[in-house]
Amino acid sequence: MKYTNSPLVTYTKLSPNHSGQRTHSIDRITPHCYVGQQSAESMASWLCNPNARASCNYAIDKDGRVALFVEEKNRSWCSSSNANDQRAITIECASDMFDPYAINDKVYNKLVELMADICRRNGKDKLIWLEDKGKSLVYEPKDNEMLITVHRWFANKACPGDYIYSRLGQITKEVNKLLGAEEPKWYRVRLSWNDANSQIGAYESLENAKKECPAGYSVFDSEGKVVYTVPMASAQGLPNSKRDFIDKVASIAVAMYKNTRILPSVVIAQCCLETGYGLGVDAIELVKRNNLLGMKSELLNKTWQTYSVWSGQSFHKVTPEVKNNKTYYKTDSFRVYTDYENCIRDYEMFLLHVKNDEGYKYRKVAGMTNPKDVITAISKGGYATDPNYITKVMNLITENDFTKYDRELGIKEDVSLEPPSVPEDGYHRVQVGSFTKKSNATKFAKTVCDKGFSTTIKKGNDTYRVQVGAYKKFSNARKKLEELKAAGFKDAFITS
Repeated sequence: MKYTNSPLVTYTKLSPNHSGQRTHSIDRITPHCYVGQQSAESMASWLCNPNARASCNYAIDKDGRVALFVEEKNRSWCSSSNANDQRAITIECASDMFDPYAINDKVYNKLVELMADICRRNGKDKLIWLEDKGKSLVYEPKDNEMLITVHRWFANKACPGDYIYSRLGQITKEVNKLLGAEEPKWYRVRLSWNDANSQIGAYESLENAKKECPAGYSVFDSEGKVVYTVPMASAQGLPNSKRDFIDKVASIAVAMYKNTRILPSVVIAQCCLETGYGLGVDAIELVKRNNLLGMKSELLNKTWQTYSVWSGQSFHKVTPEVKNNKTYYKTDSFRVYTDYENCIRDYEMFLLHVKNDEGYKYRKVAGMTNPKDVITAISKGGYATDPNYITKVMNLITENDFTKYDRELGIKEDVSLEPPSVPEDGYHRVQVGSFTKKSNATKFAKTVCDKGFSTTIKKGNDTYRVQVGAYKKFSNARKKLEELKAAGFKDAFITS
């Protein structure tokens, strides 16, 4: 096949960053966001730098100029996927610095024009956007078809940003209009027409769309009109209050302890943290689907799936992730459960049965009687990316006295008699509470003082810690800890 380059190009600087002639004919286009509203020359300084180990076929700068960096005949290094880049024309689009990485009208219009030009020159008269990763990556375009793929399907990235991603349906429509293609009638499964990120898939057959429509979702026609809805299959519903939520979750966690031996106090606190006591604005879509623990559709690996009680229904939402102490947002797929019990049971099955190369990843938490030991093992096992996850969970346990549910089961907390390693400054500190708000720490400190203990409030990175003494000898710290527990402060612990 003879390859050509776009006549829309106004700036050319060929990058050394490519793999030579592609091994697959062109039948995909992969648009990207290039953060920072850059000029073509500025984009070239990075994409043509051998040390960057990155490139693209085309780039559209902030003024709508089209730059050529890797000729169409060659495979660029752009999408974190050799298989995709071998068959895709990759296009970087100058965008804003922050989520949703918006592009301006000049870039948008030029992207539509460039994609139409790429289709024409490669013998394609129809552009396709399936929106579903699984369906797209197994779809083989017909000879006259060009398929859109996105970077986020191949790597843990937000690219092309939610601004472009949510408009790919409209971009496809505009490109096909330029190509003179007949617009197909798609039936889309979403939470609402305006929530493109929640879309599960797009189907030419209404019957297929109905089959894939889970509880709480609707099928929309090409005009955005609802043609089919599956009512929420929830027996729980949204909680009426914080107390209502805690009571519902606690009754389930306590009942399950007999079989799983996972501390109810920890599970209750995790549910409260993930959902804001079932009332958090950011978590409302999770609670509506009875997902109280942020359980994602694809969890680590499938070694535990035979124990899972999840039906397979899922939905998409934007979620924060922490990596290298930086928070970023990504759209991810989450599980839909029939009720709260279904979710908590699935989570505890996950803790008991998921494996890695070294064996069971979290099973050791079964039988542990110290809440801090349990949540530390879960967090360090990789379940949560938030570096403050342990502190946040322990704060909720302390503030709400969730260990009362453990005590009602006759669970006696096992605090090791063995001293920890000697702290750097030589002191073992006895801590009785940790709070994100100073006012809460002060209030709790007064409660401790009323029981005859002296307290100090220490400011940490993100918390205020209520401390009852610091001791050179571990035996003295241990003695103070026992006094606190005898006085009813069951969540006190020794820290370095």
